[in-house]
Amino acid sequence: MLTPVKSPAPANASHLATVLRFTRYSLGQGLRDAEQLLRQRLLGVVIGSLGTVTFDLAVLGVCFLAFGYSPPIGVLALGYLIGQLGGNIPVPGGIGGIELGLIGTFALYHQPLATTTAAVLVYHAIALWVPGLLGTVAFVGLRRALQRDERPAAMCMPLAEPIPAASAS
Repeated sequence: MLTPVKSPAPANASHLATVLRFTRYSLGQGLRDAEQLLRQRLLGVVIGSLGTVTFDLAVLGVCFLAFGYSPPIGVLALGYLIGQLGGNIPVPGGIGGIELGLIGTFALYHQPLATTTAAVLVYHAIALWVPGLLGTVAFVGLRRALQRDERPAAMCMPLAEPIPAASAS
């Protein structure tokens, strides 16, 4: 008589469990760090967070206006917030995730597809190129300053106390 044999768990099941544990741990750490920063009620953190989202959203709105269309502010805000989740899609090099997320979300909100596509592509070009160009100018300036200074390592010392790392619990 044959005895039933338990089939072994797929090899990738333990890998998936590891990825899920790491994801849960990382999210927990991020939320704890964010909560710690917000509880300190540092005005710079709150203003910086709101300012970043507000100006980023304003750039997207202006990109829509540049193509002759103005979505309602609620659609713009929700489309932006939901569409940014496209950046979490694991695509090679992260290329296209945010764009497809934004375009898809605005399409679901019945915004004109051609205008949305053009506005999102211009928005993302601005979001990538402006910091890249400004960062290049800052890098060149820093490099020149380090070449002129007698003690360049002293210029690179931290200007503030580091944020304590949360312990693994």
